[in-house]
Amino acid sequence: MMLVLGVGNEMMGDDAFGPLVIKELEGKTKAKLWSGSNPENYIGKIKNPIEKLVILDAAYMKKRPGTVRMIETDKIKERPISTHQIPLSMLMRELKAESTYYIVAQPKDVEFDVEPSKEIKRAVKKASKMVIKILR
Repeated sequence: MMLVLGVGNEMMGDDAFGPLVIKELEGKTKAKLWSGSNPENYIGKIKNPIEKLVILDAAYMKKRPGTVRMIETDKIKERPISTHQIPLSMLMRELKAESTYYIVAQPKDVEFDVEPSKEIKRAVKKASKMVIKILR
């Protein structure tokens, strides 16, 4: 199985990056797609083995808003770099995928009840192309 997790809160501006990529991917891949702000609540529903796992999230990287990067999973520390509190290293350990990819975008604004920025909307297009390439 291939799984794409779009982590983020759609009511928090650019934090919606992950869920927006999932919406962009709908109908374009056979991978299982999930989005939301609490991936730890989804772990029990996932059937192993997972061949490829792609995690999409807004993350503070000290880059220009909308910058998209693939972060090597061994570089992810126990402390969160994303806009969420769950350490992604813990999530990755629990899911036990053969290959894991972590794609992040630098947010501009993660305030409540703010629309995603134009920079994040461009990042969504770029990230969805990256995911399609990974899943091939």
